[in-house]
Amino acid sequence: KREETVPIDIENGDNTRIFVITGPNTGGKTVCLKTIGILCLMFQSGLFIPAGSGTELPIFQKIFADIGDEQSIAQNLSTFSSHLKNIKNAIENCDDHTLILLDELGAGTDPSEGSALGCAIIEEIIKKKAMAFITTHINDIKLFAYANDACQNGAVEFDINTLKPKYKIVPGLVSSSFNLEIARALKLPINIIERSLTFLSERHIRINSIVKKLMQSYDYLEKDKINLDEKLKTISRQELILKKQIEKFKNEERTKLKFKLEKLDHLIYILK
Repeated sequence: KREETVPIDIENGDNTRIFVITGPNTGGKTVCLKTIGILCLMFQSGLFIPAGSGTELPIFQKIFADIGDEQSIAQNLSTFSSHLKNIKNAIENCDDHTLILLDELGAGTDPSEGSALGCAIIEEIIKKKAMAFITTHINDIKLFAYANDACQNGAVEFDINTLKPKYKIVPGLVSSSFNLEIARALKLPINIIERSLTFLSERHIRINSIVKKLMQSYDYLEKDKINLDEKLKTISRQELILKKQIEKFKNEERTKLKFKLEKLDHLIYILK
């Protein structure tokens, strides 16, 4: 079976330093971070990269990454502590020629404190003028990115019916983690799912509702765009056929006119 390759399109504006990527687990967020990091390293090593014509990449003097979990009993590090150690090293050594890749910012600890710490970390990266690509599930970090001109949100597309990622980044949108939808699709007992809804805060439910509506609106627009593209292709094909028919008609008329002129010339010659 031939697998389809899906391009990841990322475009940072002139003032954008931070790109916050959101979406469910297995949605392709970490794949996006790793792709960006590997392509930047390949580019700076003089290797050809699989990118579209016109692609531009900056030159980074330093690249820091905190991706995946790393626990160490010997060093007395929990998952959260190991993340903080990596982030501390990145922040202390970053500048305006630095790329930072942070996976699941704010995770591994109390959500409220994790979100507060995550927002403060983003602020510090902005102050240092470094460029960062960050993934997160935390709503407060998503909202912080929306309110900051130096940040841009991006959502990974995810097919909730098949539970498969589409590996496409949609700039400007945030995505829900779809945890309850995934739990329902995996047939977790319905009483547990319904009970879990009662533990969610009103604010959390409202934010998720807004996010889902935004994603649904995007899906509708994307479908409309696909339909419009198909119609434009059809019109272009019909226009091409019409142009050929017009050209054929013109050629036939020229041939007929030429024949009539030749007959007229012949008649004039005889009359003379």
